Amino acid sequence: MTPVPEPHPAATVVLLRPGADESEVLLIHRPSTMAFGPGLHAFPGGRVDPGDRGAAAAAGGLTADEAASALGHNVAPDEALALHVAATREMAEEAGVRLRPADLAPLANWTTPRFMPRRFSTWFFVADLPDGVEPAFSPDEVASHRWATPRAALDQMSAGEIEMWVPTTSVLQRLAEIGVRTAAEVRDRLRVARVPPTRVVADDDDRLVLEFGSAGALPGRVGRTTLLGRRAIVVIDPGDPSDDATEALHDWNDAELKQIPIMPPGQRRSRSHSTCRSSSRRAAAATCRTRCGRWQTAIACPPMTVTW
Repeated sequence: MTPVPEPHPAATVVLLRPGADESEVLLIHRPSTMAFGPGLHAFPGGRVDPGDRGAAAAAGGLTADEAASALGHNVAPDEALALHVAATREMAEEAGVRLRPADLAPLANWTTPRFMPRRFSTWFFVADLPDGVEPAFSPDEVASHRWATPRAALDQMSAGEIEMWVPTTSVLQRLAEIGVRTAAEVRDRLRVARVPPTRVVADDDDRLVLEFGSAGALPGRVGRTTLLGRRAIVVIDPGDPSDDATEALHDWNDAELKQIPIMPPGQRRSRSHSTCRSSSRRAAAATCRTRCGRWQTAIACPPMTVTW
């Protein structure tokens, strides 16, 4: 079995500026030559570099303990500070916008699915564009850029104008839903908390209910996932895309379904079905479907239902 690569810590910044009616976000178009996510529209960001660790001068007065508190104490203090520093460094390198780490408000934490060869555990931060600053982009890392409200960006993707991955669309949906205009409002309305351990809420003959602690990729938000059936498994509301959640689902399948024959490779897709349309759940559903695809597995998100 091919070993699963460990995710590398990374950070990205959702930059806000005032718009006519709503705040607009900065989206950059990644060049087709990029090794990760070529051609996609995304937020500026990248992996934590060695120089981001222990960079007290770049922290701008933010302490390691304060950085860890902002991330719900889900990351060790030194690593939390490095994530904040990396976010501001990447914004300066890619868009020429200099921020202070203390200006950042955490919004989400997404981990690249286990089946991908390049994996990152990326913290998404929100920050305001400083007054009087115009971004200046690095041509090596930014093919083009656009400012759009979260709703407009989602409409552009639906129309086929741009491509985005699920973490990006999920963050845009969250901003549209909570209606924030500034990073301070994000900090006031969304609270990142420590992720509790996975818990079994119910375990009946044909039903298992698991409680996870990072629903919608927001650490500390508790959500429940239900698995129904034995030979045909229906996974309802796979809302936590973290490694811990997908591993728990996979481990339960291993324990409960090890007697079921493995499907031939050509039948993997035909025996799996998903009705997930919410972008905050699609990544969890895709990961679960890939990991458990050798069984008859259906994946649903309320209020939709699946008939098997």
